[in-house]
Amino acid sequence: MTFFVQMLAHTPPYVFFLLAYLVWQGMLSLRPRQTPVWRMLIVPAAFTVTGLLLLLLRPSGGILPMAAWLGGLGAFVPLGLVSGPRIVGVDRQTGRVMRAGSPVPLLRNLLVFASQYAIAVALVLHPQAQANLTVVGHVVSGSCVGYFLGWTLAFWRRYRAARDVAPTGLSYQRAELEN
Repeated sequence: MTFFVQMLAHTPPYVFFLLAYLVWQGMLSLRPRQTPVWRMLIVPAAFTVTGLLLLLLRPSGGILPMAAWLGGLGAFVPLGLVSGPRIVGVDRQTGRVMRAGSPVPLLRNLLVFASQYAIAVALVLHPQAQANLTVVGHVVSGSCVGYFLGWTLAFWRRYRAARDVAPTGLSYQRAELEN
């Protein structure tokens, strides 16, 4: 129990805010909804930036961690392409996307967060295994960037291919007022 308390006590506060945001976004994704395009890209952007920062901030120690990062990137781009968002329709006038509900974003967010957090904790607890953990951390980091790169490409393709839906409440009222 003291290990768990110590681990939480030494976790920076922003990590808890990030976790709360990811859980909140994941819970919202459980039901169908309309979302602005820019809001759909926040979580992928956050994980992509985190993955790139971890690549830059962790000491690499040679070619192996970089190769591991690139391997994770290449392996997870196809997964992101296949599991991108399920778009039901697009309202291009308002820049909103109609999404189907799914538990996948919640599970994905928690899995990615937990893997990155576990690597960070392991690096602190086992400094003697830093070389091995650095390689594993680079694989996780590259995988995150690869997955969300593929996810974003899938979103872009599906957005372009999606059918326009009838105007929604606000945009419909605006169109009536303009005529």
